[in-house]
Amino acid sequence: FRINGHIAVCKKSVGKIKKLVASCEKHGIEHKVLDGSHVNAEFPGLKFNDDFEAVYEQTGGVLNADKCLRAIQEELIKFGGELHENEKVLNIEPINDSRVNVQTSIAAYASVSVVLCCGSWTNKLLKPLDLQLPLKTCKVQVTYWKEKVPNIYSKFPSLIYYKVDSVSMYGLPCEAYPGYFKFCFHYHFVIDPDDEEDLEKHSSREEAKMGMEEITEVVKNQLPYLVPEPKVMEPCMLTTTPDTDYILDRHPRHKNIIIGAGMSGHGFKTAPIVGKILSEFADDVTPSYAVHYYVIDRF
Repeated sequence: FRINGHIAVCKKSVGKIKKLVASCEKHGIEHKVLDGSHVNAEFPGLKFNDDFEAVYEQTGGVLNADKCLRAIQEELIKFGGELHENEKVLNIEPINDSRVNVQTSIAAYASVSVVLCCGSWTNKLLKPLDLQLPLKTCKVQVTYWKEKVPNIYSKFPSLIYYKVDSVSMYGLPCEAYPGYFKFCFHYHFVIDPDDEEDLEKHSSREEAKMGMEEITEVVKNQLPYLVPEPKVMEPCMLTTTPDTDYILDRHPRHKNIIIGAGMSGHGFKTAPIVGKILSEFADDVTPSYAVHYYVIDRF
């Protein structure tokens, strides 16, 4: 984790910043509110007029995903766990409240309980169990933009730009591609994750082109030290719920099948807490955190 701050920006007329400030105050998070001209003065890589306002959180930062995953895997192994990679789950068979059978492409397993965190393939595994969740698998185009001025964005805060009439955009300083800034528009399209043609054809959809035109215009006007043309583009899949909040719950008829799904593109940073909650479900322990927001029957 690298602390480099976090800034959220939107037009004053939207009122989003007031809600963020209220949340910071409620939870004791250090912050300051800036209007557009002060944003530009403190962060020369941004350009907003005084129709905009922002909240800056000094303790915000960026997680290195690869290092985080490696650390979690090492902890798992240290405490006696096993990693089974490249092993496709084919079937989940509940036997009773104290046994679940799992068949994979390599072996068969039996367990007291099973935690399913299957992302885009959640409903495919749940279908034989007579359960379908309101999940959509979506493709997002991740874009990286080259700096005009070396290192101006390398230590930059993480950024969220809340649009008035569109989906929000976010930006991150990028270690994977030095000299580039990751800035993405959450335009996304529903896809079948197992259909390669489906994955490809959405790249050329008219909506995707319109989205790219819009984010390019934002880069040109609000991020003036980036070349206004994405130099690296990568596809990303995410699974969303109707309210973009998680599903953390038991199967309605099989209490020893636990489900974590629908992270909606913002689940990675909360993975340790989500993992703790799901493990407590699996151990039949009352969760340490309030989970009534995330139950299946809210839909």
